[in-house]
Parts: sequence; C-alpha cells; structure tokens
Amino acid sequence: MQGKGFFLWVEAKIIPPLAKAARWKPAGAVQKGILFALPVLAIGTVLFFFLVPESAVITKAGHTKLLITLAKLLIAFRAALTLMGLAASITIAYRLAQVEKMSPLFYSLASFIAVFLSFPLNIRQEFNILNIGGAGKTILFMAELSSSCLFVSIILSITVVMLGKLFKNLRELNESGIIKICSNLLSPVIIILILVFLQQQGIDLHHFVFILVKPVMYAGDTLPLGLMIVLLITFLWMAGIHGPAVVFPLVTPIYLTLLAENAKVVAEGSHSVPPHIITTPFFSIIFAGGAGSTLILAIMMLFAKSKKMRNLGKVSFIPGFFNINEMMMFGIPIVMNPVIWLPFIAAPVICCILTYTAMYFNIIARPYFYVPGIGMLPSPVIAFLSTGGDWRAPVMALINIAVSGFIYYPFFKSIDQKYLEEEKLKHENR
Repeated sequence: MQGKGFFLWVEAKIIPPLAKAARWKPAGAVQKGILFALPVLAIGTVLFFFLVPESAVITKAGHTKLLITLAKLLIAFRAALTLMGLAASITIAYRLAQVEKMSPLFYSLASFIAVFLSFPLNIRQEFNILNIGGAGKTILFMAELSSSCLFVSIILSITVVMLGKLFKNLRELNESGIIKICSNLLSPVIIILILVFLQQQGIDLHHFVFILVKPVMYAGDTLPLGLMIVLLITFLWMAGIHGPAVVFPLVTPIYLTLLAENAKVVAEGSHSVPPHIITTPFFSIIFAGGAGSTLILAIMMLFAKSKKMRNLGKVSFIPGFFNINEMMMFGIPIVMNPVIWLPFIAAPVICCILTYTAMYFNIIARPYFYVPGIGMLPSPVIAFLSTGGDWRAPVMALINIAVSGFIYYPFFKSIDQKYLEEEKLKHENR
C-alpha cells in the first residue's frame, strides 16, 4: 500500500509538470533536433582527426606519438562538437517550424545562417574545411567554440522560428505573395541585423552566452543535480514513460560541453585533472544495462527457478549488455510494479554516489572523450574508453554492477518465487 501511495504521489506531483514541459513545442524541438544532430559528432570527430595538423599539438602534448594522437583526437572531438552545433541549428529549427506549421526548409536555412554569422569574424574568414590545406587552422578555431556553440544554436534556432511565428498573422491577413515573402524574411533579417550590430560593437555572442549558461552547467556537475537526473529518469520509467528518451536529449548540450572542457585540459598536456565529473559518459558508467542499472538483474534471471523469469532472462541478457532493457521494463514488469521500484531507484542512486565519490577523490579518472555509438557498448568498455584507458574505470563499473546485484537480489527472489508458485498452481489445475 505504501508503494502504491508513493506511485500516486509521483503520478500527481512529479509526472504532470514533466509532461507539461515535454509538451512545450520548443523543448520537443530541442529534444528531437539534438538526437538527429548527434551523428554529426561521431562523423566530424573521425573526419577532423585526419585534418588536425601535428604541428598544432606537439608543443603542448610533447613529442610522444601516443600523446600527439590523443591530443589530435580530443581537438577533433571539440571541433566536431561545434559542427554538431551547426547541424543542431538546422534540425531544431526544422522540427520547430514543422510543429508550428511553418516552412521547415526556410527556417532551418535561416537558423543555420544566423548561427554561422554568430561566429567571431576571424573564424568565419578561416572557414575553409573543404580546402584540405587550410582546414587544420579552421578546426583549431572551431575547437575553441565547443563550449558555447550548442547553446547558441538552441537559442538562435528557437528565436528565429518563434519570431517568425509572431509575423504569421500578417500573412493570414493578406495572402498576397509579396506579403508572404516579406513576413517570412522579417524574422531572419532582424536576427542577422542584431548579430551584425553585436559584432560591430565588439560583443562576442558565444562568450556572452557561455557566461550566462555557465552557472547552470556547473550546477549540473554537482552530486545533487546528478542524483536528480537519475531519479527523474527512474520516476518516468516507473510511470511507463521512456526516461532516457525524454531527459538525455535535453541535458546533452550541458554534459557534452562539460566533456569538451575536460578534453581541452587533457589535450593541452598540462597534466591537470579534468575539472568536471558528471559528463555524458558518467551516466553510462552508472546505468549498466540501461535505466535502473538492470544488467545484473538480467544475469540473475538466467538462473531463476520460474520458467517465466528464465525465458525473460534469455531474451533480455544480450540486449542488456548493450544497455537496452525495454523487455525487462514491460516483461517483469518494472513499469507500474511497486514491488521492484525500491531497487530500481536505489541501485542507480548508490552507483551514482559511489562513482562520483571515486572521481571526486581521483581514485579513477574523469571522462574526457565520448562519441555517439559507444553509449551502446557495455558499461565497463565505455568507462575504459571515455577515461582514456584508465583500467580503474571499468573496475568501478564492475563494482557498480556487483552493488546493484546485492540490492536487486532479495526483490528478484521474491518475484521469482511468486511466478514459480503461479506456475505450479497452473500446472496442478490442468
């Protein structure tokens, strides 16, 4: 009864504001737009790696081939994050204009132009990636914008479309072609004029935006905010809403930016500890098997006494290694099932605290590298790759899995026994 009461409280107090926020059109556009732009980060990192000149990193990273390669990779990652910001300006504006029943192609192009014009003049002048000979200098400039480009893209893409919406009534009053074209052009023209004015005044929009969002970003790198995100994801799943699909696209700009700052420190070869703990790979390390840290539960189900749990373990085990656990969510089930909620919440919360503590005291390295795709790898592998090969990081991931096992075991046994008794009763009634 207490579990049901808790769920009713979550359903009444937590879910409605989250659902309302998710229905806000710009938030939905950012969510979808970031997801569609993420592949650019992976492609850009690989492409830029071969274009970063070694001469740009030798003095900072030393002359060791391994250090030079690592520095080039991290610079490529940061430059690709800026490229992802440019891509996001297109995908976010396209999605928002589509939802607002406006011209998606026009506003995505206008948004892209606005974001490009927001770049400092020296970067725009050097923007010649297609010229292989001069591409290295462009990439180095782009890497310097990695901390702000995503946020600028989100702000400008939403502003361009929503400003266009304000002029939509003018079109509805007069359907003539000239009025329609003029009303469409008003939004991007106003934004472009503002950007030109700011640059003439010597105001760097990227730096200004970074200063504004810096407190929010750094707050996201605290244990309380990390725990809040973990709880938010688990609460949403308990109500049957795909928590990671709702939460991660919205916080990805923050945690990729913090990761880029870590990458910058490592690439400079200063031997300083990366400043940020909670970044994108951090959640992959604590969520072994997916939300709720359910990989160990899938393993335990392979040895269950009840036929239902064993069969569910067989189909959940391999996907669980790649952090896919939807079959367990609806098969056990975890969704709408108060019996399993306590370990489903407690396991990732404790793993979050343990991992944060280990990184805070530098027992394990802090993540500084990530590209889309490695998030589908097993948690220990992600830990190893994202920390630059620190062997202690995958050990921490394995400890998290073991701790989750201790938490889940008594609840697993209870559910397994329940299904076993139901199967025996069903067999006796035949």
